Amino acid sequence: MLLPRFCTTNTMGEANVHVAIFAKTPRQGEVKTRLIPELGAAGALKAHVELLQKTLTNLLSASDAARFELWVTSCSQNIQDCADQHGLVLKMQSGESLGERMKNAMGSMFVNGADLAFIVGSDCPELNSDYLRMMIHNSSEQDLLLAPAEDGGYCLIGSRSLHSELFSGIEWGEAQVLEQTLSKAGALGLNVYLGPTIWDVDRPEDWRRYKKDFFS
Repeated sequence: MLLPRFCTTNTMGEANVHVAIFAKTPRQGEVKTRLIPELGAAGALKAHVELLQKTLTNLLSASDAARFELWVTSCSQNIQDCADQHGLVLKMQSGESLGERMKNAMGSMFVNGADLAFIVGSDCPELNSDYLRMMIHNSSEQDLLLAPAEDGGYCLIGSRSLHSELFSGIEWGEAQVLEQTLSKAGALGLNVYLGPTIWDVDRPEDWRRYKKDFFS
């Protein structure tokens, strides 16, 4: 079994950058449910696992720039095996809503010594180590960093401190997530850096695009 990664050196000098990779624990019928009509429950589960593995492969080559943690919704042997395979710290999400779970994870990273903390999704195939390094590089004078998603959400959120307001009153899963987050950031007077727009895999057409762009 691989030892957990606790890398803290990065392009910000002595600053500690922590990255929480958010993922649902792989359970058939409970993940990538919008893909089930096309792929079936077993196929949607396989797609979820494939996207998670790609996210880990994409990001972990930046382990010299950040400490990575895998945050999941429940414990299972397959998710523990995944964490062990990649040498990751495994942590449990807590909270009733996605916003509450993200807020709690962000707060935990700061309690545990992060100077800059990111939460990233596990279904954004364009989110890779180069993108993360770019966000870290541009973080020095920013309070909030976001990777916009084509569907109106975001695939990454980063901050230098916990701003709880960013995680409440958001219509998660809807097309106005980024807009609502930016509105709250403006009300708080935060400097915001927006990275290039990328896309995530939610719908059957996204899955077909993923297969075409990365495997054709």
